[in-house]
Amino acid sequence: TRVGTAAANGQLDGSTNTSITARYADPRDPGDVTTGEATLRAAPTGAQANFTNQVGTVVSEYRIGSELIFVTLTDADENENPGGADTVSLTLVDGRTGDTQALTLVETGNNTGVFRNTVGLNSQVAAPAANDGIIQTANQSTLSANYRDNDDTSDVAARFVTMRLAPTASSTFFSDTGGNPRSQFTIASDDVFLTVQDADRNTDTLTRQTVVATLRDTA
Repeated sequence: TRVGTAAANGQLDGSTNTSITARYADPRDPGDVTTGEATLRAAPTGAQANFTNQVGTVVSEYRIGSELIFVTLTDADENENPGGADTVSLTLVDGRTGDTQALTLVETGNNTGVFRNTVGLNSQVAAPAANDGIIQTANQSTLSANYRDNDDTSDVAARFVTMRLAPTASSTFFSDTGGNPRSQFTIASDDVFLTVQDADRNTDTLTRQTVVATLRDTA
């Protein structure tokens, strides 16, 4: 057997997960007719998953909030209908926030066995909100793609990618306790405060974080 539609070629051509029937009639006994039925299935194949861009180029990291997340999965035996695009599903899990996202991948053609989400997922540094269409993550977190073939539970695939904040420019200034800029302080009278603004150091929205700056007397 093979997947296809050619006829009279010595092979039985059909689509996976379809039924075939056989009929026998005894030429000497018109009343003796029997039938049999079976299901055609594709031979099991191992799945492979990768984090990619929208055209399937493999990536090792995404910039949070600016680069869309795509997963490309190859699993030939999930090409169940050679005349149309099939779909498969997998789950994304963020290692820092625990956020989860169910993702449907669509076959890239009618007969490719390669699947990818048609709309990229965005990401943000935030607390988790499962299945909202956005990956809530943290700087340098690990995002995993987890797939299991519904027709073969032993066929699993997993892939990991690093989530990073895009570099941002910092600003540093002397201030009052409310963060308002100040350029002058009175010795032995005023408390000196320093404010640093640097968005890419906000790596975890669930905790209050710190940075280190050095003060020097230039006199």
